[in-house]
Amino acid sequence: MKVVIITRYFLPVKGGIENHCYNLAKELLKRDIDVEIHTSKDTLTERGILEDYEIIDGIKVFRYKDFWRYVPKDNDVDVIHLHNFNVFPHFWIFLKIFIRRLFKMRTPKLVITLHGGFTPWWKGFSSFGGFIKQIYHKTLGKFFLNHVVDKIIAVSEWEREQLIREDVNARKIVVITNAVEKLAYSLPKKESVDLEVYTPYLLFIGRISRIKNLEFVIRNLGKIKDRVRINFLIAGSIQDKEYYKYLNNLILEFKLQDRVIFLGEVYGESKYELIDNALAVVLVSHFETEPLIVKEAMARGKPVIVSNITPLEYLVENEENGFVVANEKGFMNAVISLLNNEDLVNKMSENNKAKAQEWRWEKVCDKILKVYWGRDDEDNNSRI
Repeated sequence: MKVVIITRYFLPVKGGIENHCYNLAKELLKRDIDVEIHTSKDTLTERGILEDYEIIDGIKVFRYKDFWRYVPKDNDVDVIHLHNFNVFPHFWIFLKIFIRRLFKMRTPKLVITLHGGFTPWWKGFSSFGGFIKQIYHKTLGKFFLNHVVDKIIAVSEWEREQLIREDVNARKIVVITNAVEKLAYSLPKKESVDLEVYTPYLLFIGRISRIKNLEFVIRNLGKIKDRVRINFLIAGSIQDKEYYKYLNNLILEFKLQDRVIFLGEVYGESKYELIDNALAVVLVSHFETEPLIVKEAMARGKPVIVSNITPLEYLVENEENGFVVANEKGFMNAVISLLNNEDLVNKMSENNKAKAQEWRWEKVCDKILKVYWGRDDEDNNSRI
């Protein structure tokens, strides 16, 4: 079997989708499946700077300057696996397969993992760009999902429900949650002397952009700073420079320069060292589908503080795995409880480690392979 994975960004760009594609490719290679990554030459901040071709941990990576018009050669490909729901190059790939099937020509199986991309946070787009993209989603995009794509992987039950509300064919949708890398389970916990200067601290790991709602944490820390001594560490790449400036101005306004620290990007063992020594991992986004950082924190037995958006409420049960907060009062209660209630923290830790066992990549890859092989319909209502 030969599988082509298509994603807009890939390593060295770090993010949920990029990590997902990397770990999926590694698992496929372990099973002696021929797999390739096809992606752009871009990073989040620069265009066309990455190498045309390289091998990363055994994974063949092909990059294209004009990725928007890339269409795979499908002569020897068994599965094309798209990630996210970009207008291009998805449109050309959908169109090519649609035309070839009209003429009864051989085509690969077409699978797409949406990662929330079909039902995104529309406020994150410009007025014009969002308007055009919404029209595409509700017309041609939905047509292609219903009539060209063979299987749609939703990463949560919430996403499946959203797709069905948008009249996407429920029989094509299979729910396979995001997996957590092996290191999250195997790496021994390490108390860090270097991080003691920040302790206790809340931790955010992810791209710095408006959708992540980091101002919520900063504003609330500003309001409680005289009652509670706690820091906020932010680790991740700057996707939105204007938003980054806004956050820095907010930090100055609340006089939190010594409490809110930007660390830049962190990876591997350094990431888990930050998680292990945190009071909690925080993700209070305006929109998420099934965020990997929350699952990584839970795999380490760490409590989480998340916003009360429906996808996160599917993942986190309030006061069982962490806290689901909607306002200053909820945020304050979460912080005070974690600081003062060791029994509650221990309960959340055990709950999270137990829940995370189903998110191992070995199990998730087996489920994706069922989709590739066409065996997912054996499962109840296309839920794997």
